[in-house]
Amino acid sequence: MNGAFIALGTFDGVHRGHQTMLADLTDLSTVYRIPSLVLFFPVPPRAALSGNTVMSMITLPEERAALISACGVDRVSQIEFTGRISSMGHEEFFSDVLLSRYRMKGLLVGKDFAFGRNRAGHIDYMRRACSEAGIPLFVHPFVKEGGHKISSSVIRGLLREGRVEEASRLLGRRYAISGKVVRGEGLGRKLGFPTANLDCGTLKILPRGVFAVNARLGERSFRAVANVGFRPTVNTIHAEVPLMEVHMLGFDEMIYGRMLDIEFLSRIRGEKRFHGVEELSAQVREDMRRARTVTC
Repeated sequence: MNGAFIALGTFDGVHRGHQTMLADLTDLSTVYRIPSLVLFFPVPPRAALSGNTVMSMITLPEERAALISACGVDRVSQIEFTGRISSMGHEEFFSDVLLSRYRMKGLLVGKDFAFGRNRAGHIDYMRRACSEAGIPLFVHPFVKEGGHKISSSVIRGLLREGRVEEASRLLGRRYAISGKVVRGEGLGRKLGFPTANLDCGTLKILPRGVFAVNARLGERSFRAVANVGFRPTVNTIHAEVPLMEVHMLGFDEMIYGRMLDIEFLSRIRGEKRFHGVEELSAQVREDMRRARTVTC
């Protein structure tokens, strides 16, 4: 590669702020006649440094790469947050990684972005280093919603609180997650509400509560109710992540081993403990009624 106009960051969620930044990158690439390249850290650095990556991401790295590519950039690449990268000084990262490895000819970063050990590669440093290297630097301003910066950390907080509609508004699309249908204990079927138990891995954030969702199975889509939690009424789940159970309305097929794509529409209620299965069944019927009324 002869050189690239680089956008650098984590880009978790590829939210509305990221999308405007990537649109600017494609414009800069055209103006300077340099191919565009997005370099992203697959794991949020804070999670990588702490070693706690459980439910730390809005988008998995492969999802992120696809969303970034869909914004029209020429190339996308990951920078693994290895021990060497995490301990690398900012000057070494600038010279050895950006200049030498990726042949940087232009740089675009967010206003609060920094790299290198102890985040010493801040905006002031980048201005000096890029000026000395004869490379244009552009700093993208914050994109705001309701007077507040749209950020990945804000969206993560909303998702952890189950506030999927607010998170989706900041993302610019509905929050979605995929999982493989695995065998459960068959409790939902015994109650008359067969559910698909999803293995969604441990990295993506699972919003807690009961939600109206769209479930896509191959080319077919169904309105569904998703329960994400630890089943306090009928069972105690001893796991590091909550269980996602999906009841697709008007659907009763065996689909073990298939992938389900879940798109969150709205939160119906929080998870709670009921006084027996009859009260739980009545609530599930009400959840189904409410899910049917949600407009897309």
